[in-house]
Amino acid sequence: MPKLRQNIITGEWVVISPERSRRPEDFVTASSVKKMLVPEDCPFCVDHEKSYLSSIKEAETENIYVIPNKYPAFVESEGIVSEGDGFYYDTKSLGGHEVVVLKDHMTDIYEGGQRLLRELIDVYIERYKFYGRNPIIENTMIIHNHGPEAGASIEHPHSQLFASSVIPSYVSRELEGSKKYYAQEEKCIFCNVKS
Repeated sequence: MPKLRQNIITGEWVVISPERSRRPEDFVTASSVKKMLVPEDCPFCVDHEKSYLSSIKEAETENIYVIPNKYPAFVESEGIVSEGDGFYYDTKSLGGHEVVVLKDHMTDIYEGGQRLLRELIDVYIERYKFYGRNPIIENTMIIHNHGPEAGASIEHPHSQLFASSVIPSYVSRELEGSKKYYAQEEKCIFCNVKS
């Protein structure tokens, strides 16, 4: 069971999720030039019963489906986890953790054109809205896994959505910094940042 542990010195929260060490090890090497053929045992291919059949049907589109992460960093159940000698404050890692999967094993998002990208962004928005209705959710973040350098343990094109009951410390610092800038300059810092 994943949990949040608070750093007693900094007050920052850290996710402890031992189950995530049991993820698949279908890593693609950085030297791979072309994609492998669709493997029979790919857990994200639509003909794989264990993943596609557990998909969240209201989130499915023509080219995308969404499933709960098999090895979640955040879970829906509530309660306090008591561990150790009470030196650390631990609580269940509340929220949600989903995988947003492209149905076509051989197409990455940058290969699918604007239509696929728009469809993917629409799915992201709908999942953000879904978690936004949950009063315990403080932060929702999406990452797109592309290759082992990005932390992908499965070659099939997919993204991960993390919805958590705590705001990450770097996001909190950005919010505080942007409030301070607005108080001083009466302008939005993000609007003024030049690329």
